This record gives sequence, C-alpha cells and structure tokens, in this order.
Amino acid sequence: MVWAVTLIVHDCANNAPLAGAHINDGYGGGGNTDSYGQFIAIIDDYYSGYVVQITKSGYSARNFTFSTSQIGTPQNTCLSVYVEPPPSSGGGGISCFIVTAASGSTQSKEVTGMRALRDRVAASAPLAGRLIDAIYDQYWRFSPAIADQIKDSDSARMGVMALVVRPLFAWYQLAGQLALDPGDTKAVQQAQKELRGACPRYLSPARIAAHLALLNRGEPMPASAPALATQLGPQLQQALALPLVQWAIFDPLLRAWNGAAERLDMGGQVAEWLSEAPLDAATPPAAGKIDSELASLAALLAFDPEAQRKVGARLSKAWPAAAEAIQASALGNIIS
Repeated sequence: MVWAVTLIVHDCANNAPLAGAHINDGYGGGGNTDSYGQFIAIIDDYYSGYVVQITKSGYSARNFTFSTSQIGTPQNTCLSVYVEPPPSSGGGGISCFIVTAASGSTQSKEVTGMRALRDRVAASAPLAGRLIDAIYDQYWRFSPAIADQIKDSDSARMGVMALVVRPLFAWYQLAGQLALDPGDTKAVQQAQKELRGACPRYLSPARIAAHLALLNRGEPMPASAPALATQLGPQLQQALALPLVQWAIFDPLLRAWNGAAERLDMGGQVAEWLSEAPLDAATPPAAGKIDSELASLAALLAFDPEAQRKVGARLSKAWPAAAEAIQASALGNIIS
C-alpha cells in the first residue's frame, strides 16, 4: 500500500512557485516540481514519516518531512536564495561552509587552519592543489544545505564539531605534518596525540565508527544513531554520491573513529589513505611541467614509499601518455 501528499515549493522572498526544484530522498527516489511548484510524493506504507531534501540551483536546500497526517492537505514550503561561492581556482577564496557554521566564525582555528594547509600543499605540489580544488567543487554541491541546517541550532553545531569537524581537522593536520615536514618527530607525535584526542573514548568511537560504516554503505541508521544523522540524512546521501567527497571526508572520518576504537597507528592510517588519493581526477600537468610536478608530488609522499608507488601506478594507468615520466620519477618504483 502507498499514501500520497502534495508538496508546493515557493520562493521564500516573493512566494512565487518554484518549478524544477529537485526532491531527493537520498535513496534514488523523488523527482522535480512542475510549473506550479507542485510535487506529489507517493510513499510506501512502510514509512509513517519520510524525509526528503529540496534543492534548486541558486537556493539554499531544505529538508521536508512527509507524514500520514498530511494526507489530503497540500503542504507548503519555501527555499531561500543564497549567494553562490566564489570559484575555487582563486585559491584564497576557499569557503568552508560546514566548518564555518559549526565553529560559528570564518576566523576559527579550524577554518583558518584548513585554508593555511590548503595553501601550503598547493604551493608545494600544484597537482595536489588542483585535486583540492576539484574536491571543493564537489563539496560546494551539498555543504551550503548542511550549513543552513545547523547554523541556528547550538546542539546541531556542537554535534557536527564533535563528530566531524574536530576529527577531520586533526586528521588533516597530521596528514599535512607527515607530507610537509615528516622529519620533525616531535610535531608528528603531537599531531598524532591531537588526532587521538579529537576522537575521545567517552564518545564511544566504536559506536560512531559502526554508524559511519553503515552510512558509507548506504544502509539505514539504527534507532541508536545520533538524531543529527537522521536530520542530515538526505544531504549526507547526496555527499556520499560524490567520489572526491567520499575520499576527502567520509573515508578519513571512518578511519579516524575506527582508529580510535581499535587503537591503530594513525600515521599508518593516514599514509594508506593518501596512497588512495584520486589524483587522476585532477587536471594533468602540462607537457612542459610534468617532470617538476611529479617530483613535487613525490616529495609530499616521501615519508611513505608504498604510498608513492601506489599513486604512481594509478597515475600511469590514468595518464598513459605520461607513464614513462611517472616511471622515471620517484612515483614509478612499483612499475617494473
């Protein structure tokens, strides 16, 4: 059996109907509003409540929950216009929407630290910098909606800070230390200590890691999952469909919390993660720059030769025209 509810989506500023707004339940269902801004949701009787995300280019996304109590009564909601982020190619224009919303400031330690790390990596290895730009291009597709959801809720902001922002920030700080200055043993040890502290035992890392694993596999969250995971479900499913975001955000989050639960060597976890970097998704170097760009990339991975070899093998397969140059570089040791 199924039940149906009519949803009408308007522009919040002028109340005009929004045609072509996309309704997404995160599991392949949904559709678009018609010329009158209407969408008829046909929902399986299995659900008594059904959460969707409503998106339209140029507007902040919004969640909407359908329930059986709405049957027979058209439901109205609206989307607010938001300012598009600046293009990523500018480097300094990087916008950390979620981190800013969660920390409450564009100048928080986490926001400024991520920007500074991005600039240092891009200056050290242009290819890695272009990968970061490509990641941000995907990040912008879903992050304004999440930032909009959490910015006015202290509990949501605190939850995102504890479960996502602090562990990710600590993860990237350790990755940056290993890539940019692995010889500073004291700094590496301190970064590892801060990563362990960002996933504290009192938050039950094993339970959080289990929930993240379910989310990564697209499986339903159990009743014991944090309410925030259910609230942000559609946006998280949208983000998981983006391969660069999967590698840059969800993979390190799972590794961080699982590493805390299992007391794993976090330096080794970061090295393994970097060895899977989807650098083939970045724009390849120009012919005259390939040798220097491969050398600078190899230098970032010099702390772990296995990561160098794995990245070299992937790039050789993705860029056959550059395979000879890759094999001749420090990235080509695996090709023999």
